[in-house]
Amino acid sequence: MGLIGARNVDETFLWGIDAAFVLDRRGSGDIVTSCGGYEPFCHLAFGEWVEDIGRKYSHGEWRCTNGGSSDARIWASHGIQTVNLSVGYQWEHTDDECLDVDACYETVNVMMGVFEEARSLRGVLREVRIPRRRTSAS
Repeated sequence: MGLIGARNVDETFLWGIDAAFVLDRRGSGDIVTSCGGYEPFCHLAFGEWVEDIGRKYSHGEWRCTNGGSSDARIWASHGIQTVNLSVGYQWEHTDDECLDVDACYETVNVMMGVFEEARSLRGVLREVRIPRRRTSAS
């Protein structure tokens, strides 16, 4: 809650990490690429690459969108290309919280595609970088 865990990760744990996939978005089909449209988590080309993977490996419709704060914000502040993917839950943090299992499996399919297509991801990552920001502003 409140990014406490992500903010307290030892920075050395993140050394050498080029890309991160946060699996913590409600609903289905969202590829969150920024906090509110004003704080990018990744370069547009990285988000579009994930959209392509979604089309190829999932039956769901995946699209880049703006979202709220998440651990993706912290990883991006360290210069890591990051997206936050929908995993199928609704009404989080309430007594009515539930999971759409089919939507969750579609996220699994996308992640399987990410691993399958890792070689092409390297090319995207070589071309794009986001500036490293200080985590104190996160």
